[in-house]
Amino acid sequence: MAKNAALSAYKAGEKARRKGKYHKPKMTIPLAMVAGFAPVTIDSISMGKQYGIQEVPHAIAWHLLGINTWDNNQFNFGRLVKGWTPILAGVLAHKVANSLGINRVFARMGIPLVRI
Repeated sequence: MAKNAALSAYKAGEKARRKGKYHKPKMTIPLAMVAGFAPVTIDSISMGKQYGIQEVPHAIAWHLLGINTWDNNQFNFGRLVKGWTPILAGVLAHKVANSLGINRVFARMGIPLVRI
């Protein structure tokens, strides 16, 4: 029975592909989620330019983990919140855009690689 179900699913997919109803999945970049990482990335790059490449992991840990590795590994909740707020806002904006169908509109318009 499983063989017949798999065969019928395969034939249905082939029929949809021949009729033009089949769309190959394409890679897209969720802009809202990527934009959430922009403050962390920009600050880490500026720290790397100012103090050297060896300081980049310290800056990333400071933003995303709230751990100040320069000063006795002290935890700073304010820095943790400041690092994760834009990321979580980007994830929330992405979810809202999906629920409103904005990404579907972009796909129908033929805009490549972009979704919110």
